[in-house]
Amino acid sequence: LESFSEHCDALAFCGDGAYDYGSLFDSTCTNPKDENLFPPVSVFVRGNGDPSYIPTDIPPHTMDVPESVVLEAAGKKILILHGHGQGVYFGDEFFLEQAEKNGCSIILHGHTHIARHTYYERGKHIICPGSISLPRGGTEKSFCILTIKGSYIDAAFKKITPAGFESFTPAGF
Repeated sequence: LESFSEHCDALAFCGDGAYDYGSLFDSTCTNPKDENLFPPVSVFVRGNGDPSYIPTDIPPHTMDVPESVVLEAAGKKILILHGHGQGVYFGDEFFLEQAEKNGCSIILHGHTHIARHTYYERGKHIICPGSISLPRGGTEKSFCILTIKGSYIDAAFKKITPAGFESFTPAGF
């Protein structure tokens, strides 16, 4: 966030880390050095390791953690969910059906912790940014920067290295 949020219009967090997200969000309200850490729009969804709400350090508030969110950005609808309850390991059909149902052209998900970008001829992009803390399958710690300009959609993947960040293309893309 420190390196990229000032250049981003939105942040989408795909689950498994809601307490960390909530704690960091709390610090933006209580710590002046963190007040601009998040971009203007920030959404997150519940992963299988997350509760349905997070108590915050700013009583009496709590943060609800939804199972899915539809975000409209740059004229595109984006379905954001974790994927554990949607059979992500068994194929993309559920994601594609939900995208159609909600008028979305982009689906962001977590759960596998493995970076990927799959494009379907039906005009649907399914993207998993990977994981910044617990990658799986021999993959590197990663995240994704999504750029949308008109009909142009690009998913730029970044892996986290000791020296900073490096661009990469997920296997299979």
